[in-house]
Amino acid sequence: KMIKIVDNRSVSDRRKYPRFNVAYVSEVFEKCRLVFTTIINVSKGGAGIYLPKDFSRGSRIDLNISYELCEKPLDQFERINIPVKAEIIWTKKEGSLFRGGLKILYIDKKDLEKLQERLSTLQKKALFESKALNF
Repeated sequence: KMIKIVDNRSVSDRRKYPRFNVAYVSEVFEKCRLVFTTIINVSKGGAGIYLPKDFSRGSRIDLNISYELCEKPLDQFERINIPVKAEIIWTKKEGSLFRGGLKILYIDKKDLEKLQERLSTLQKKALFESKALNF
């Protein structure tokens, strides 16, 4: 007889790495097709995205995590592009789009350092904002 094991922890408790909410317009490449997407959260191990079409679970994609770093003076900025290989873990329809969860399969070591630096900045910002709200 099979026993079903239920994990009652929240999704964030089961994740290996903390996720940070973002709004990055990026590109997904799958089978020589380019699809524009919005990354809505990101971590060292994965990302949440909105897609204009459904991708089947297990699809392997190339994702470009792209964001801008603004420096002072504010008119100077640098676009950061971090290419990763990822796998679609799940998708569900939300309105006219599909929301999906990705697992990062491969990221270059230097790009991982850039991503970790960005996530560290986001973590410090979130901590500062939460302290400001509780003041």
